[in-house]
Amino acid sequence: MILLVVEQGNYVWANQSDGYHLEKKVQWIKKHKLWEDVRDLYLDKKNYNDNPDKKSRALYAETIHEIAQKNGYRREW
Repeated sequence: MILLVVEQGNYVWANQSDGYHLEKKVQWIKKHKLWEDVRDLYLDKKNYNDNPDKKSRALYAETIHEIAQKNGYRREW
C-alpha cells in the first residue's frame, strides 16, 4: 500500500504493508484517473480528523473505499 505521510512539513507517498488489501481498488482508481480525488479526500480526512485513535492507514483505507464506491467500482468475483 502507498500512503501519504508528512516528512518535515512536506507530504510524500511512502510504501506501507497492506493490511487492508486495497491493491485492486487502487489499481482501478488509477486506471480511471481518480488519484487526485484520493489525494484531496485523504488530505481532508487527515486535516479534519479529531479522533486520535484513528490512524493514517485507516483514513487511507476509508478514502480508497469511498472513492472506488462513489465512482462505480464493483469487485469482480
